Amino acid sequence: LLKHTPLVETSSVEAVIKYGRLGLDAAIVDLMMPRLDGLEVLAQLQESQPATRRILLTAAPTERSVREALTSGVVQLLVSKPPTLSDLQLALAWLPVG
Repeated sequence: LLKHTPLVETSSVEAVIKYGRLGLDAAIVDLMMPRLDGLEVLAQLQESQPATRRILLTAAPTERSVREALTSGVVQLLVSKPPTLSDLQLALAWLPVG
């Protein structure tokens, strides 16, 4: 099992407002969301919490979306959807804390 407490928000804007000041250990965000996409959410979280590990989920990775995500500077790891529990455990273990 993951040794984390998940915080779930269905609105990207609300997620940035609510979690932008919490000191999150990790943010696992979907690329495709209304209003703010996952890259924008992670960019705002990186600005307010640079030590937060940042993982982007995508259901249909294209060459363009992968390139954009990895060259943005805000995504540390890209994971295909749907991730398994093992995928998330490995992703979190692979990224350094803090």
